[in-house]
Amino acid sequence: MSNFKITIVESENQHFLEEHLRYSVLLNGVYYGEISYNMRGYTGYLPQPSGIPLDCGEQALSSFRRDAAKINHEAKLGQAYY
Repeated sequence: MSNFKITIVESENQHFLEEHLRYSVLLNGVYYGEISYNMRGYTGYLPQPSGIPLDCGEQALSSFRRDAAKINHEAKLGQAYY
């Protein structure tokens, strides 16, 4: 799984009335999904090497970035993330 890399970048797809930014989740540079703000935190899914998306629930954007870093690290080591 050496070519498994999750990247979270600011999205251009945002409604003009939204107060919080949306973020795109890229898997190996290809669009995978979106992280958007929902009342008290961001919601979205992160890909896993197993193919099963990880539902992170409603949390801070920094937590999404931390989870993505963990998944990238474990994919680099060849381990599954659960």
